[in-house]
Amino acid sequence: MGGSWCIRVGRPKSSVHGRTWWSASDSPNQGSGMGLFRKQPPAPAKPAERPRFGPGRRLSSDQDLQGCLANMSAVLTNHFPTPYVHMPPLFESSVIWHGEKPVIGSEQRPASAEAWSCSYGEDDIFVFVLWQLETRTEIGLFPLGGGDSSLQTPFIGQWKMADPSLSSTGMFDKGLLTLLTPEVPRHYFEHILGLAHKPVTDTTVAMIAEQVSQMFTLKGYEYISRMERNEPAATRFIDDHLWNGDLALPQKVLADLGAWNYQVVPYIQDLPSRVAGILLEPGPDGLSTADIWTRM
Repeated sequence: MGGSWCIRVGRPKSSVHGRTWWSASDSPNQGSGMGLFRKQPPAPAKPAERPRFGPGRRLSSDQDLQGCLANMSAVLTNHFPTPYVHMPPLFESSVIWHGEKPVIGSEQRPASAEAWSCSYGEDDIFVFVLWQLETRTEIGLFPLGGGDSSLQTPFIGQWKMADPSLSSTGMFDKGLLTLLTPEVPRHYFEHILGLAHKPVTDTTVAMIAEQVSQMFTLKGYEYISRMERNEPAATRFIDDHLWNGDLALPQKVLADLGAWNYQVVPYIQDLPSRVAGILLEPGPDGLSTADIWTRM
């Protein structure tokens, strides 16, 4: 079966008042000493349409899909731990898959699929598509840019050490995958509240959504001012995304940032998890020092 189809992770994460802005070197965790954002993407010309990823590695494992994710997370945590306690190494992603849709059995049932992404070291970003078949999991690993060095990443060898059943089975052609902006559903805000041991009410959910929206918007301001060197446009981005009480605003911020320049989309895949990690990062007493919690 051909055609394009969208892959999302449709389940909760299992790991993650007033106008306040932070500089890129500051964190809402007072005294944490850790920056809000990581490396910057390159600054190419804005593309006319969303490009597709380059070629990818084809892999197969006897583990089920959840077992594969557990092994991947363990390898990433061992070699490149994230900077925050509550920031997982894998990030839920949404992609459009332009290739064949794997099927199961004689009845040709579509295989369930999930898309995830991760940072690997300082330079690599990987996007994974995993299909759960009857007795194994098929995996596509797509590095940003699709260069030979990234396709030969040591991550695969490290993963094989953790999962001896993992085997390389070939390559995926270029042009099969389009990465979309991250999704920010209501349960994302509820998850943050739960990890902070705060009550989940309409009021507290809205407070978290407002805080997240501000932090996302700051990232948009940073990208536009640095990549386009257009301070008025960057300021307009802030003004266009002031908190309005709508829980969908954080999602709109990311969507508008991707629409401004698709080149940033791979670099903001970790942004929801990173922001949650910052808000939840414990201080010396084991409690988060983010200002949002003192207002609840």
